[in-house]
Amino acid sequence: MRAIGVLLPAFLLGCSNLNYQKSWKQPPPPDTMTKAGTKLRLVDARPKWEQKPFRDAIALYAVNDTTRPVWEQVQTSISSVADELSDRAERIDVTVRSIQLVAKDPVKLVQEAEEQRGFKSEPDENAGFSEVLVSAFFGSALESLLNAPLEKHYPKALLDAPEGVSCAFKADVTITWPGGRQKTIPVAALSTTDHPNDERDPREGLSEAFQLAMFQIQEQLKKAVANRRIQ
Repeated sequence: MRAIGVLLPAFLLGCSNLNYQKSWKQPPPPDTMTKAGTKLRLVDARPKWEQKPFRDAIALYAVNDTTRPVWEQVQTSISSVADELSDRAERIDVTVRSIQLVAKDPVKLVQEAEEQRGFKSEPDENAGFSEVLVSAFFGSALESLLNAPLEKHYPKALLDAPEGVSCAFKADVTITWPGGRQKTIPVAALSTTDHPNDERDPREGLSEAFQLAMFQIQEQLKKAVANRRIQ
């Protein structure tokens, strides 16, 4: 058999190898009051892995990589809905469950997969029968074992993300009216703006995608409030 690439560094790299960006805390803004007098609170309930941006063939961007920053857009969008309610709400709590700002490059994914095959189980041209036999029976397993440290293990939730640039958003919006009437409305949106071969900075597409997602969320909230009267 012959090994292509250097194996020792592969074992030392670990099993993930995702190119994580410098992490910093990006908490939601403080509670605010809308023009109509509704108290608005944002709660960050995302899983920890969503708060660790990385740049690879699949890239996960941070909440402040968009223009305007994500939290600011959420606050503005929900405030707008609150101020349009015919029955003024006393408070609105937005529990954000997921924010996935993703750029997925299918070409880079193929290249990345090939580069991860640092070891290839192939018998030499002059290999004898026994060596060919060993390669046939054990080569695939050995190849997988030795290449494992090179593999990039992306979060499962991102493997099904659309190619190109996309934004996925999920939250629970709890509206409380004077007197204690309350309703929790689950909302979710998925939007895309770029084709896989778009040459723009992905952050430009992500900014547009998140704006579209917030438009979807606003429409869902308005429809839910209109269709579900709370006694």
